This record gives sequence, C-alpha cells and structure tokens, in this order.
Amino acid sequence: MEHFFKGMWGTFGINDGQFRSPWGIAVDSNDDTYVTDAWINGVQKFTRTGDFIRKWVNLVLVMVNLINQGRSQHFLPILYWL
Repeated sequence: MEHFFKGMWGTFGINDGQFRSPWGIAVDSNDDTYVTDAWINGVQKFTRTGDFIRKWVNLVLVMVNLINQGRSQHFLPILYWL
C-alpha cells in the first residue's frame, strides 16, 4: 500500500480545529477525518478539506470500556465514535 501526502491543517491549541497533543488519526468512508487529541481527551472530526465538523471530549469512560472488551488500545476513541 502506498501513502501520499494530501495536505495538512490545524494550529496549536485546544479550541475547535486546533491540536495540542494529537495521537491518532482515521478516515471514514465519506473521507471525513477523525483526530484524537490526548490533551483534550477527545476526538475532532473534519471534512476532507480540513473544515471542522464537531468534537467529542472526555472519553475516558469510553476508553476503559473498550479496554475491558479486549480491544486494542490504539485509536480507541475513533473506534467508538465512527
């Protein structure tokens, strides 16, 4: 599988569309992008061009539930919110 750089967006911070400590990324079937951020303990959703759609925060309980179900700890909030 080849990977190609398509662009980037966002700035440093904790507001909508900003990143403080990003640690995971996924793309859904509509080409929307989900980015997890450890600092806000949440996930932000963007269009394919980087426009902010929405944010979910305080996902600690979700992460604990997924760990208890034996799922991988990688991209946990993304697995829950897609």
